[in-house]
Order: sequence, then C-alpha cells, then structure tokens
Amino acid sequence: MSKDNNNLFNNKCEYDFTTILPKEISFKIFNYIPAKYLVKECSKICKNWNTIIKTPQYWISRSFNERCREILPPPEMINDPKYRWNLSKIFILRPFNRNLITNPSGEHGLEGWESYPASQPFEIERPYGSMQASFPGLETCFVSSFSKRTKFYCFKPTIYISEMNSYRKDAAAYYSLRVRIHCGDINLNRMDTTTFTNNRNTFAYKKKVDQWTDPVWEKVEHNFSDYSSGNYQIFFETIGKDRMFWAGNYGSKCCNATIIIKYEFNKPYQDKKNDQF
Repeated sequence: MSKDNNNLFNNKCEYDFTTILPKEISFKIFNYIPAKYLVKECSKICKNWNTIIKTPQYWISRSFNERCREILPPPEMINDPKYRWNLSKIFILRPFNRNLITNPSGEHGLEGWESYPASQPFEIERPYGSMQASFPGLETCFVSSFSKRTKFYCFKPTIYISEMNSYRKDAAAYYSLRVRIHCGDINLNRMDTTTFTNNRNTFAYKKKVDQWTDPVWEKVEHNFSDYSSGNYQIFFETIGKDRMFWAGNYGSKCCNATIIIKYEFNKPYQDKKNDQF
C-alpha cells in the first residue's frame, strides 16, 4: 500500500456515517455489498470500515442473515484466542460444509469420477416422466446397465454423506452405496470383493427393487461422528445394475452424490467455556 493510501487508511473519513450508527445498522448496510468486494475494496476506505469488516461479529451476523451459519467454525472455537481465524476468508472461500463432489449428478459427464472396470462406466441420462416430477430441477443422472457398474471418488480429509437413487418402473434393479473412512492406500480389487458392515468407519446400504415398482427418488444419508483416529481418506462407492439382464441402460439410477465436512458432526473441540455468539 502506498504512503498516501496508508494515511487515508489510518484516518477516519470526514463524513463517515458509520461512526455514529449502531454496529447492527452498519452490519445491515454492508450485507448489501458482495463479500469479496467488501473485503478487497471497502476495507481500504478508512480505519473504521476496516475495523467493522474485520470483526468476527460481522461475519457471524452475516452468516445468520444469509442462513449459512454452518460455514463458520462453532462459537467455542471462534472465542478461543489460540485460534486466529480469518472469518472473512472462511466466509468467502467456504472450505467447510460444502459438497466436495464437484460433479454429483453427471452434469459434466464422468469428470472427477473413476470407473471400475474402466471399460464399463456409468452412462449419463436425462430423467423423464415421474422420476423428473419427483425431483424437479434435476437435469442429469448416472444410469447403470445389466452388468455391474462402479464409480468412485477418493478424498483425503469429516463427514456427512448422501446420494439420491431411483429406478425404472418396468425393470427390476439393484442399488448399493458403500462409504468407508480409510487409512492407507485403497486396493480397488480388494474393495470390490470386501463385505462392508456398518461400524464407526463404514456405512453400507443396498436394496433390490422388483419390476413394476413405481419409481421415486430416495435419499440415502449418513453422518460419521466417531470414526477412528488416523483415518485420512474417504472411499465413496456406488454400484448399480438392472436385474432383467436387458441390453442397454435399464439399471438403477443415482445423482447428487455428496460429501460434506461439518463441524457439528466432528466435534473436534470440546472446551465450551465462552459461548458468546
């Protein structure tokens, strides 16, 4: 910053109305300004504006106003002086409580997903009929075939997981979702034959649908809250197939695959002495 800009920054604006307003009113005014512009440009206007924009209370208030309080650390962590949070940066970049899967429903083809075996990937389909009506706004989904199709994402970070699934009315189908918080490298050949049982590190769900069952979208979801220490990868696997052995893609469908890091589920910090916000 230049010397002139530094002098401007360190002095109060002569006609700065925010100096006489309650901070709650200033907060409401700043809420109309995009967060990124507020931090990059408005914080340079004067010392008072910079102070308001840097205060944790402002970003907590704004998160409540935009109904996204969960993107910031919990109160007990914000209040602990050993953490030096940059709440404005966290608010803008949103590293927490967002979906880590960037292509959850096949809107970008198979981008980001790996298939096993690679020669038999899921296909992409546009929902139609009652499936579209039961999940409005959905433009694409993955669809399986008569042979087993597997797609997977691998992550190294905690953890809310979910995925929507459905099926055709005229074709019996099979759907499975398996998620494991894993330590070490993942052996895909071994994973394919491993039996998953539900425990603190593993979630497994599967279902068979008979022919002529009315198709609906079902959401499968699970929270991991007490997994073993030392784990650092998330194995998220979907298996789908039809049970009619018809040529073509008549198997179970899936979309909106989700992995979200959530403070309230992980509970990494237990010292709750000062809960001010």
